[in-house]
Amino acid sequence: LYAPELGRCRTPRPVHVAWLHERVARALAFNASTTASKPSLLVVRRLTLGHAERKRAANLLGPVLAVTRPAAKRAGLSHVVHDDAALPPLWHQLAAWATAAIVVAPTGAALVNLLAAPAAACVVELQPEPEGGRRGADDTYGKLARGLGLEHRRVTAAFEGERELAAASDAALRRGVDECALRRSQG
Repeated sequence: LYAPELGRCRTPRPVHVAWLHERVARALAFNASTTASKPSLLVVRRLTLGHAERKRAANLLGPVLAVTRPAAKRAGLSHVVHDDAALPPLWHQLAAWATAAIVVAPTGAALVNLLAAPAAACVVELQPEPEGGRRGADDTYGKLARGLGLEHRRVTAAFEGERELAAASDAALRRGVDECALRRSQG
């Protein structure tokens, strides 16, 4: 892979995003036999998220699946889990993302796969609460999503205890997924 020039990770240049998106789309078209046909609600499971606060976000899978499984069923979507502990070959990963009508994922590198997502995809990004001195949330993947023309929603993942989403976070996740499903049904 030859990149035309290096850019800053947190502020990808639109020309770079378009260039890479075009190459991923071309490769997916070439490898069409690996592309699934039914649209999906894709959930990313991350095991390692860095610092201690983010490690708690790895416990999101249970609460997230409690929201996404019924939502996928209501919307007539297949339910796919992109698990970073058991990744298939790259083309199979990209093919799964190429059918994702809705993506629910914690902030992290897996969201680079949005480059393969269809133009009408909607992304719900789960972010840990900002730490002590930090202001605001990291918008790296929001910029990527918007640069690709995708709808992007950010949900702050606050916890009650070790494995329970706070009520406000749970409600925001449900609202984000439902809004994405509604947007999809309206065409």
